[in-house]
Amino acid sequence: MGWSMARLVLGAATALTLPTYAAPIFLTEWNVCSAGGRPYGVTTGGGAVYVTDQVSGVLEKYSSDGVSLGQLVTGLGYPCGIAVATDGTIYIVEHLGARVSRWSSTGVPLGVLDGSFDHPTGIALDPDGTVYVADTGNDRIQKFTPSGEFLESWGARGGNPGQLLNPYGLVVDASHRVYVTEFLGNRVQKFTSTGDLLGVLAGVGVDDGQVITPHGIALDAGGDVYIADNGNARIQILSAEGHFVDKWGVRGNGPSQFGEDSPTDIAISAAGDIFVVDRANCRIEKFAGSGVGVVPNSWSGVKALYR
Repeated sequence: MGWSMARLVLGAATALTLPTYAAPIFLTEWNVCSAGGRPYGVTTGGGAVYVTDQVSGVLEKYSSDGVSLGQLVTGLGYPCGIAVATDGTIYIVEHLGARVSRWSSTGVPLGVLDGSFDHPTGIALDPDGTVYVADTGNDRIQKFTPSGEFLESWGARGGNPGQLLNPYGLVVDASHRVYVTEFLGNRVQKFTSTGDLLGVLAGVGVDDGQVITPHGIALDAGGDVYIADNGNARIQILSAEGHFVDKWGVRGNGPSQFGEDSPTDIAISAAGDIFVVDRANCRIEKFAGSGVGVVPNSWSGVKALYR
């Protein structure tokens, strides 16, 4: 993401010049519907981009510039979320198959997670390898070891803080905090790894910092949260505490635009590039990102920026 400079004065302290966010730069796009399907999930790993296609039931691998590297897996049951571990293991959430399947980096089946699901959607990997799954129909989050053994589940159906209504997207930060988007709950919540509520980052609406039917979610290197705000046809960026940072996107089919029922997912590579699934327009849009942090609004925020 591009950046500019801003001056910040705190009390009688000397003014500081700090980096601020600017709109992300559109780099390229590529079609992912050659098989006549519809994309949903995206993730990155090892310099490659992985995309699930719900209708065709396939997982396809691309270079970071959109060159197809082939279909790794076929015959999936309406695949949605996807994650790639550091050892190359691929986890695919099969929404209609009601399972999460594991695959080698070359597409060899490794089994399924030892869980019972109702229309699962999202998946995320903790830096320690723990696997989190959004068990959408059961309004809960399930946890597994990297090899697929069940650990625990948490969540209860409801609209109160700490409850869940159709959890869709997941991401886990370096401190093992879990960020969850809710399709019917129209919000984004943050939890501990054991399901204790840490805060509601975003609620329902069209204003900055509000969401409608949010889907995928990702984190950049600085810890800011990127949300596929599906109902508002945009990507929103919030701080880890829920402060609005930036947004981009409108309904359409041009660069930095998203079609109906889009965007559905977002991923950020180790290089900082941003990949967004524009489901209706059958494409992946790629944006440049720098991971530059938001201007803090307190002295503690300044110290955190320069730690």
